[in-house]
Formats: sequence, C-alpha cells, structure tokens
Amino acid sequence: MTRWVSDLQYLTSLNRYQLASSNLIANATQYLVNTLGSLPGITVTTQQFMVSGKVCSNVIGTLPGTQNPDKWIIVGGHYDSISESPNTAAPGAEDNGSGTVSVLEAARIFSANRPSLTMIFILFAGEEEGLYGSIAHATEMVSSGAASKINLVHTMDMVGYRSPNSNVAAVLLESSSAFQYLFQPYTSAAGIYTLNTLQTVYSSNPFGSDHVPYIERDIPALLCIDNDWDYYPYYHRTTDTIDKINIPIATDILRMNIAALASYGNATALVTTGQISTGSTISVSLALYVCLSFVVLYM
Repeated sequence: MTRWVSDLQYLTSLNRYQLASSNLIANATQYLVNTLGSLPGITVTTQQFMVSGKVCSNVIGTLPGTQNPDKWIIVGGHYDSISESPNTAAPGAEDNGSGTVSVLEAARIFSANRPSLTMIFILFAGEEEGLYGSIAHATEMVSSGAASKINLVHTMDMVGYRSPNSNVAAVLLESSSAFQYLFQPYTSAAGIYTLNTLQTVYSSNPFGSDHVPYIERDIPALLCIDNDWDYYPYYHRTTDTIDKINIPIATDILRMNIAALASYGNATALVTTGQISTGSTISVSLALYVCLSFVVLYM
C-alpha cells in the first residue's frame, strides 16, 4: 500500500473543488494523466464537459484486452472533492481520494498483468456537483454505440473508512436488482483473498454516485463503498484528511476488487447479459492475478 498512500498524500495536498474560483483541480487532472500515461499499454485521453461555466475533464486510460478487446470493463471513481469551505480547502481523502488512488493502483496491477478483456480506467470530474462526469461518459457510450461492449462498470467511492464502533469490517456493493448477479465474484473474492475476511453487504437501491448514470442506461454497473460511509464524521469537510483513513479496510477492499476484476477480466465464457458463467468466477487466472497483486500491494 506504499504507492496507494503516496498517491493519496499528494492528492489530498491539492484543492480538488471543481468550481474553485481558480482552476485548482487542473493540478490533480495533470497528475492523473501523467500517472496513467506512465503505465505500459495504457493510452490516456480526456473528455471535456461543462459545469456551471467551468471546463471539466474526465481522465480515461484504456488498456486493450489481449483476447477480447471489444469486451470492456470500466473501473472508475471521481477525483473531485468538496467541503464546507471549498475555495479554502477540499482535501477529500475519503471522498473520494480513496477511490481515486484505488483506480490508479488497479491500473498499475493490470497493466503489468494484462487481462483478456479491455479495461478502461476512468477518473470522473464533476461528481460532487451532480454526477456530471459519469453522465457525460455514459451518455457518450450510448450515443456512440459502445454501450453494448461494456460487461461491467465498477465504481469506487469512499473505500477507506471503518467506524471505531463497527463490529465487523464490511463493504457495501450497490446496484439495481437487474444487475445483482454482479455481486457474487466480489463475495467470493472477499471470502478467499482479504486479510481480515471482509464481509460484503448488498443494496439494490442505487443512488448518489457514478454507477447510477450507467444503470439508468441499462449498462451493468455497481458501486463499491465502505459500509460505514454514512457514519463518516468528516464527510464533505475540510477535515477529510489522510489521517482519517483506515489502511487495513482500504487494503482489503482493494484486494477484493482486484480479485473480482481479475475474474471478470479473464473469464473464458460470458453469457449474453455479460454475467460470468458458472465456474469461471474463481479460476486459475484469478489465483495468478491475486498472487501477483499480493506481491505488488505488499512489496
């Protein structure tokens, strides 16, 4: 997790408020472009859109699949932040620096261990103002005819907090009832590969984050969020700083995600809905990927 923490330290040193009086978030945008662009096999582009007269940029890194490049997995999280005094400070460590740096670490791992399916790593802008970045991207996927290529949209928002009053380490997986089949690989991975046997909790009431625009367009999507997010006392505050992050739960959530994404990214048989067929969720390729990710995460 050394790289994860290092990324988070830098991002929380920046003001990532999208509508700041000066374009402060541009520093974060460039950092994400540079970081993704430094990884082998990943091509980086940006997608511009407007929010309240400001130009905003999604950062998109594409890693072509080795066998099925026209089947896509999107791994995303928003990198903008907000607070009660956003023009002064908006460090956004939990919301959503934690998700942003998890996307970066996933990109590092999969660029070094190429999946069969194409993986697209997206850092969304404008989430705090109303999901503008994910709406822009989901809309483009539909209008361009690319939506049918997407097997999974995996978003991470607030993945680094555990309440001191919590009896168990748990993660919430959220999607619509139509896409609940997406959950099983995560539950399997959490039971096998997390260090503290992370428990998975489910919700079929999607709201408030970047998975929603995809679900609304009938694209399979889920949100991964720590189960104690609603108890986070520093939510949208200038005090949402890196010292509030719980590294053990962030580690286990990332391990679960890498394992589940490995199973999706290397599935040899997919049914027409995009659901992984029985027997392919926990596979030899998954075990290899998780072993490799263990080395990367704990080197």
